[in-house]
Amino acid sequence: MANYIEAFSERGGVGMLGVLLNIVGVPLLLAGLVGLLQLASPKSSIVSRIAVAAITVGMVAFLCMNGALLAFYSFGSGGAAAAASAAEQLTVASTGMLALLVPFLLGNAVGMVCTAIALLKSRVTSLWVPVALLLFFVLDFLVPAMAFFDTHLLFGAFAVGAGASVLRRRPQAFPQHRP
Repeated sequence: MANYIEAFSERGGVGMLGVLLNIVGVPLLLAGLVGLLQLASPKSSIVSRIAVAAITVGMVAFLCMNGALLAFYSFGSGGAAAAASAAEQLTVASTGMLALLVPFLLGNAVGMVCTAIALLKSRVTSLWVPVALLLFFVLDFLVPAMAFFDTHLLFGAFAVGAGASVLRRRPQAFPQHRP
């Protein structure tokens, strides 16, 4: 609990800014991925639909987690007593955060892998785009945080490549699947 108090007291403003950026970025990321997967859907409609559903679940959970963190940061910005109260609430609410963490991790894991498969199968992007997404997925879980490299740079590279692909092509509606 002492670590929570220290984090809230010393870095409350920076942490809140990061959380706010996540809250703004999640809907934008979701919209971009849906557009990208619409490009891939004519050649891989089932995998694209699974990816959209899984990523939606993961991103909604991530949005809820950030909403909860925003509340905790705002409680903690009132000084040491408020920070202690927020830390205590965070400890009590950890079961609720776990209930959000599981769909976030599972949804995004399934969604990222299915997105990469759909992009590889459809070839609507350069080969390096889905490879960057898969490398991000694997390294983000396996490689500890390092001062000289952040795995999110790979996700940034994926986003730039994916965005360029969407801008070059016109997304189409998901095709009707006929078994």
